[in-house]
Amino acid sequence: MPDGEDRPAHEESRERREQVSHAPTDRSLRWNPDGYCDFVRGEIPLYDDLQRALVTATEGLEAERILDLGTGNGETARRVLGAHPGASL
Repeated sequence: MPDGEDRPAHEESRERREQVSHAPTDRSLRWNPDGYCDFVRGEIPLYDDLQRALVTATEGLEAERILDLGTGNGETARRVLGAHPGASL
């Protein structure tokens, strides 16, 4: 079919099914706590800088309670709690 012409819907559906069949399996998407830090650092190259900046942003505050809303493996919570050892998490 020449460029610029629309493909029939049944061809698009077949191509979509083929793409889906090559999608990652559920096994590849499972949580892997041992590889999480490496995974995050691969996705967010400045992850450690982000963590330091987050803790720095809390300096001068007298935190009594810290709420962690599922921010990953607990690294953020650990660092903020380290900066505010009297707070509860």
